[in-house]
Amino acid sequence: SPDVFKYKANNGDWITTTEAVEKGTYNILMSDADPNLYDKSMSFEQSHQSFFNAFPNGFVWELLKVYSGPPKVSFTWRHWGKFNGHFNENKGNGQEINVYGFGSANVQMPSDKDPRIRIKDFQVYYDIDRFLSELTGTKYSAIQDPVFGYVGDMV
Repeated sequence: SPDVFKYKANNGDWITTTEAVEKGTYNILMSDADPNLYDKSMSFEQSHQSFFNAFPNGFVWELLKVYSGPPKVSFTWRHWGKFNGHFNENKGNGQEINVYGFGSANVQMPSDKDPRIRIKDFQVYYDIDRFLSELTGTKYSAIQDPVFGYVGDMV
């Protein structure tokens, strides 16, 4: 429900379902991205269309491993697809693009009032600039850590 569920990516703000519908989920998930790699001023529709254009056959989210059980669930994940389309001016050649990350979710367990398991909040962490550099065909000379600053050259 919009008044219960919220999520955040990396160092971003907590976002409610209502905000996600207004701003667009991609725009929220890319909020920490390098502005040279992602145009944060895109509308909801433009942002979804840009990723659909890049991955016309889909961009799958896969749960890799669960490390702890409810009510606090910790896990690793990947998002992947074949880059058969184009992202901005860069055309893909069918290469598989992977985004790996880790996350946690707080869940509400079944009760007398509600027999369902519900996710209350969901946090994910990943290297968004590395992913976007693959989509844009841009090479990064360094990794910029949001907490520690410059940490080294990207391989």
